[in-house]
Amino acid sequence: MTLIESWFLIESRLGGFFSRKFMDTVQANIFLLKEISYADFENAIRIGKKYDTAGFGLVDSLSFAFIERNKISKVFTFDRKHFSIYKPDNFRKVTVVPEL
Repeated sequence: MTLIESWFLIESRLGGFFSRKFMDTVQANIFLLKEISYADFENAIRIGKKYDTAGFGLVDSLSFAFIERNKISKVFTFDRKHFSIYKPDNFRKVTVVPEL
């Protein structure tokens, strides 16, 4: 899902040339692609309920579930608002880059 969001952001802000270049890098296996599992989806629902007033969307909650399952401690995001609210259940914290 974040692959699609990344592509859409590049397409909408930079245009087709750069979005095609992005997809070329994906096809060249420069990025490690991992699947979202049904367990991630169930955990995303739990996270969404836990942070009910934070306004997390489905992609936010799925990202957080994926982060928890894979114990990812550093993420690149422009969504500083939601990532500053979220605290993983199974480890200490998630560092957001780029730092402002």
